[in-house]
Amino acid sequence: MEAAFVTSSGAQPLQRPRACRGACRLYRTLVARVNEGGEGKGRALPVLRTLATVTTATALALSCLAASPFPLPPPFHPPAARAMSGLVDFPLHQPLSNVYYLVRAGESLDEARGVIETNPVKKTSVSHTGLTAKGAEQSRRAAQRLLDELGFCSGEGVGVDPFACWIWASMTANAYETGEIIAAVAALGHEHLIPEFSYLDKRGVGAYNGQPLTAVMPLIDGLDRADPRARPPPGEDGTPPESLQDVYIRMRELMSKLETQYGAQRASVVIVAADSYPLSVLECVMRGDTLDHADRYRYDPGEVRRMDNLKVLPPYELPRMPLDHGDMAALQRVRRPWTWWPHSQRE
Repeated sequence: MEAAFVTSSGAQPLQRPRACRGACRLYRTLVARVNEGGEGKGRALPVLRTLATVTTATALALSCLAASPFPLPPPFHPPAARAMSGLVDFPLHQPLSNVYYLVRAGESLDEARGVIETNPVKKTSVSHTGLTAKGAEQSRRAAQRLLDELGFCSGEGVGVDPFACWIWASMTANAYETGEIIAAVAALGHEHLIPEFSYLDKRGVGAYNGQPLTAVMPLIDGLDRADPRARPPPGEDGTPPESLQDVYIRMRELMSKLETQYGAQRASVVIVAADSYPLSVLECVMRGDTLDHADRYRYDPGEVRRMDNLKVLPPYELPRMPLDHGDMAALQRVRRPWTWWPHSQRE
């Protein structure tokens, strides 16, 4: 008589699977071979029959379990780790995850003296780059504007975690002091103030370092408008000569780091730089402009802006690679179309 499986819902019984019928045939075969020995086997006969029964029952259970109409749950496989990549390139092809506020630090002592000082060795020297009384007041006004007018850390419409508020300040003395003032006005703990050691440094001006601002700035502006890749002449005191392109590269790396670190939070991030160049370069490329126009986005001491309405190009409008991959100049222009285009081509 064939056995049947009955479902728990009372549905029609299911016929015993083929694997179970095969196990029953195995049992009959084993018992028949044991019985061939007859009574001469004595006490060994029940033992052999028991062994055949156990062996067949095990095979029966395993085969029926495998063929059961009630399948076992699938094996558990832990989900693969999801790594969030916030690599940022310009022009933007998708909106940024975080909300950014760009702040230039208040006036420093060297700026008050009318001297340009960009040597990294002196960036933590309070006697050179520390805030003046005017600079401290500029920083307080910037902090108040961040909260009252621009919505920093207001908890309204920021993102998943409305109180994920961070201040990234350059380790240059006036910038970090400005960051401390902003944190105090916003009632943020010290863990929300992140010191930044290199990306937000002042732009190195090489041999122009230590000279009067009024004499140097026209020279640098003319150099930048002619070619954003051009660097000031090198000096002898260790001050690096940097082009706008050099500043752009480190700001792009900083943005990639911030998007990766805080992108899941959709955080509010304040970026405090010691001079205008890192901020003007960053806003320039965020707006989809070319670097030779970076001077249009210059920041005064204590100035603050929220980065809204950024230029985002859909994928089909992104620059295409030239057909001739051997033309390295063409590749460079397409790969970095926002850095420098000859005026004849841009027009």
